[in-house]
Amino acid sequence: VIDEGYVENNVKILRLLDEFHMPFFVSYFYNPEYVTHYVVTSHRESSKQLTMQLLQNGHRRILLVKGLECTSIDERVAGYRDAHREFGIDVDERLIVAVNDNHLHPDTDPAEVERLKTSIRQAGGFDVFHALNCTILRSGIDVLLDLGVVIGEQVQLALHDDVSNVYPPYTDNILHVVQPSSRMGWEAAKVLFEEIRHPKQKTVHIVLNSELKYPSETNRGRLK
Repeated sequence: VIDEGYVENNVKILRLLDEFHMPFFVSYFYNPEYVTHYVVTSHRESSKQLTMQLLQNGHRRILLVKGLECTSIDERVAGYRDAHREFGIDVDERLIVAVNDNHLHPDTDPAEVERLKTSIRQAGGFDVFHALNCTILRSGIDVLLDLGVVIGEQVQLALHDDVSNVYPPYTDNILHVVQPSSRMGWEAAKVLFEEIRHPKQKTVHIVLNSELKYPSETNRGRLK
């Protein structure tokens, strides 16, 4: 559950499962302070590779829009910073914008959209709108269009998420991260079955790689 105060709420849930000896694993998000099984993807590395590709493409002002705090979002922001540092460019802190993405889906809160619009105006010029999930990108596209930005010419789009829920025709040229969701489920199920057979024999942490690609291309390369 991702919401304000989610860490404390999730720890309560995990402790309850432990109390009743219920086999479980954590997938996608995790709490680094709670020792348990988890299967996640390499959010920090995939974000770094995506940002590095944008920098290599000549972009220098990459607006990063993040959602509520959680491990995956924090790691994606860290990867963004890693890429700038390795490229030798200082991060303009105005280019890191936070929104409450729970207020953007399933119903859109006009006040949250207005806050996003204000943050975009205050960020200064930028040539990439990089959203850390699909919900943010959909709202971001609406805001950019409302501000009169020509997407694809003045500003490029980037996404650390699946593009299938993004409005056409913007899905055609978005540099994005594809996470191995099916593989994650497969590995997590194996962990769960092993936990049922041998409760608490060992704690398993699995981190999987993601892919960086354009939807119009088969593959831009496996993230290492």
